[in-house]
Amino acid sequence: MRSVPLWFGVVVFGVCLGSGAQDAVKSEKVAARASSRADDAKAIAGLVVSFTKAFNAGDAAAAAATYAEDALVVDEQGTRTEGRAAVRDQLAASFVESPGSTIAIQVDALRFLGPDTALEEGQTTITPAGAGGVPEVTRFTVVYVKRDGQWLQSAVRDEVTHQLTPHERLKELEWLVGDWINESQDAVVHTTCKWADNGNFLLREFTMKTHGQPVLSGSQRIGWDPVRSQFKTWIFDTEGALARATGPATVTSG
Repeated sequence: MRSVPLWFGVVVFGVCLGSGAQDAVKSEKVAARASSRADDAKAIAGLVVSFTKAFNAGDAAAAAATYAEDALVVDEQGTRTEGRAAVRDQLAASFVESPGSTIAIQVDALRFLGPDTALEEGQTTITPAGAGGVPEVTRFTVVYVKRDGQWLQSAVRDEVTHQLTPHERLKELEWLVGDWINESQDAVVHTTCKWADNGNFLLREFTMKTHGQPVLSGSQRIGWDPVRSQFKTWIFDTEGALARATGPATVTSG
């Protein structure tokens, strides 16, 4: 058997030892990155929870605090809202228009694009307060950025997953269907409401009486304006008058 010089054995041992050390360092770095990503994912999940709680509490300032100062939000209609302050104002206006609405956020995927950037996709469901409210389901994509150790929403884009039909929109007003009587010292108004045959309008017939005698009657047609995203109504009375009116996208029976 050929002998191996001592120095050769030392070199081989050193190379093997060095290789093992490098592998150990590499493994530690991979583990550290994985741990860091897990911490980042947990922080982003916490941000989603914070936004949800603030939204459901109607706290526009707290909800807007989850956005970057230069955030951009593009809603399902293509409307752009730029900057945290503008996002706060938009949220505050929506809370006034639809008080008590709640949001549920379903996260489908989260992918890190870099050490301080992440992309998330999912679905939101906003449910109006009160019975009969039709939930609005929206797909979203959000880019998160990490600034000063804090993850924030930097760019958000919403897309409607299902365009609600006029009938589905009007379901929110289904509580109007039936017979109604409003009485005062001077007059009694009797109103009957029913669905139109195609289900895309609500039809109301009303009669006003004073001292037991009819003095005015008419009809009202309520529909959904998809262009303005709001309810629209036309009123005709026996005197030949015509009135039009619009209303918010969310109406409660209270």
